[in-house]
Amino acid sequence: MKKKLLALLLVVALVFSLAACSGGGEDTAPEGDGEGEETAVDTDNLIIALDPDFVTFDPGRAYEAATNMVFHAVYETLTVFQDNIEEVKPKLATSWEISEDGKTYTFKLQEGVKFASGNDLTSKDVKWSFDRVKNLKSNASALAEGIASVEAPDDYTVVINLNDPDPSLLAKLATSSFCVIDSVLASENGAVAEEGADQADTAEEWFNSNSAGSGPYIMKSYVPDTEVVLEANPNYSGEAPACKTITLKDLPDGNTQKMMLQNGDIDIAYNLNADQAKELEGNSDVTIKSALTMTITNLMMNADPEIGGPFADKKVQQAVRYAIDYDGLKVLAGEGSVTPKGIIQVGFLGAADPLPEGYRDVEKAKQLLAEAGYPDGFECTLDVAEYFSEGVSWITFGEKIKADLEEVGIKCEIRTSELMVGLEEYRNGRQQLAIWNWQIDYPDPNNQLAFLPDGTVGGVRMNWKKEVSPEIYELGENLKKTVDTQERIDQYTKLQDLMVDDSPYCTFVQSARKFAVRSNVQGADYIDVYKLDLPRISK
Repeated sequence: MKKKLLALLLVVALVFSLAACSGGGEDTAPEGDGEGEETAVDTDNLIIALDPDFVTFDPGRAYEAATNMVFHAVYETLTVFQDNIEEVKPKLATSWEISEDGKTYTFKLQEGVKFASGNDLTSKDVKWSFDRVKNLKSNASALAEGIASVEAPDDYTVVINLNDPDPSLLAKLATSSFCVIDSVLASENGAVAEEGADQADTAEEWFNSNSAGSGPYIMKSYVPDTEVVLEANPNYSGEAPACKTITLKDLPDGNTQKMMLQNGDIDIAYNLNADQAKELEGNSDVTIKSALTMTITNLMMNADPEIGGPFADKKVQQAVRYAIDYDGLKVLAGEGSVTPKGIIQVGFLGAADPLPEGYRDVEKAKQLLAEAGYPDGFECTLDVAEYFSEGVSWITFGEKIKADLEEVGIKCEIRTSELMVGLEEYRNGRQQLAIWNWQIDYPDPNNQLAFLPDGTVGGVRMNWKKEVSPEIYELGENLKKTVDTQERIDQYTKLQDLMVDDSPYCTFVQSARKFAVRSNVQGADYIDVYKLDLPRISK
C-alpha cells in the first residue's frame, strides 16, 4: 500500500510540474489569437490509464481481468465474442462440429495465419497451447479440467475430446486461458506443454517482456507498476489496427486519470467512480461511457454452524435477504447498477429479471428471525476487505449493510483487513459474514455453478454441503452437462427460484462501469470478457 501511495504522489507531482512549466521555453507553441486554430491529433498512438491487476503475461498462468485486455490484442483464440457475450463467433476456427454425445468438438482452422514471428499457425500450435495450459496446473488450468485430450489429425483440424458434455466449452475457448501460442518460439524460450510442465516450464519470465501470438499487436515492453506498451504486429493476417501503439499506464487514482483526460494527456480514463464521471459532464472534449458489468457483489453467510453460527440457518439466510436495502445500495453503486435475483447475472442465458424497487421487507425479516429462534436478533462479525468495486469502497457497502441489519436486530461488528489477508480467510472458509465480489472466469452461466453446494465458492468458502440442499446440488450437476438451450434456460429459472429460499448468499448489486474517453476516440466499448476490445479502438 505504501508503494502504491508513493507512486501516486509522484504521478500527481509530475502532472502539476508539467503544467507549471508549460508557460515558457523553446518548445512552447507560437502565440496566436486561437481563432480557427486546431491542435494536431495524434491518431497513431492510444494512451489508456487504468488500475490494472497485472501479475503475469504468460497465457498459461494469467488469470487476471486487466490481462485479458492485453491478451485479446496480442493473441487469438478459436472462438471470440465481439459486441456482446450472448453469441460465440468463430475466430481462428472457421467452423466446428459437435458429436451427438456432446463430448467431441472438431474445429477447422483458418489457413495462412502467421504468428508475429513469421511462423505458420497450425493445429499443432493449438494442441500444444491447450496441453500446456492444462499441464501447468495454474489458476488458468481450471478451465481445461474437462478436456480429456486434444488431437491434431492434420495441419488445419483440431479435435477436442471431453470427459463429459460441456455446453460452455465454446465460451471458455474465447478466454485468454486458451490463447493460441507460437509453440516453436515459446519452446525455444523455456515453455513446456507435456505432463510435468508445472515443474519443467521456465518461460514465465520471458513472457513477461515478450509475446508469441498472432494477434494485431505484439508486446513491445512492460515496466511493472508503470506501463505496458503494445505495438502493431507487422505480420498480422487480418486488417491492420488503426493505432500503431497502445500504452496502458498504471495510474490507480481516478482523480489523476480524470485530470489527465481533461488535459489531453491520455485518451481513455478507465477507472472512474460515478462522482468523477459526473464532474466530466458538459466537457465537449470528453465522452462518458457506462456499461453493465458481470461483476456481482455478495453478502456471504457461512453455512457451517461452528463458524457461521445463526447464519447456517436457512430462515436466518432468508431474513438477511429481506433485510437488505437494495435500492439504497444501488444508489451507492452508481447509476446503471442493478440487483440480480441471485447469483446469475443479468445478461446471462436464463437470467431472471432484476429485483424490483421496494423489494425490502423489514417485518418479514423480523418474522423469519423469530421463527429461527432469534426474536431479539444476535451479534456477529462482518468481514470487509479494504477494496473498491467499480469505484465504490467495500467498507462503504459494509457500513450500509450494518445499518440495514441492525434494523432487524442483527448487530454487526465490522472487521476490516487488507485484501490478501481477508482473501486467505475467505478462501479457507473461515469468515462468518463477509462482503466479496465475483468477476466471471468465462462468459457462460455455468461459470456461476461454483456457488452451489460442494462448489469452489459454495462448498469450500461457505461450507455449503450437498447433504443440506440436495435438490440444488443435483440441479447444478445436471446443468454442467445439459446442452439443449431451452432446457438450460428452464433449469436456470428453477435454480434461481430455489435459491431465493435456500442459499448462503445475498447478491446485492451487479455493478455498472463508468469510464471516459476523449471525444475523438471511437470503438471504446465495454465487453466484459475483454473489458476493452483494444484492436477495435481508433482515434
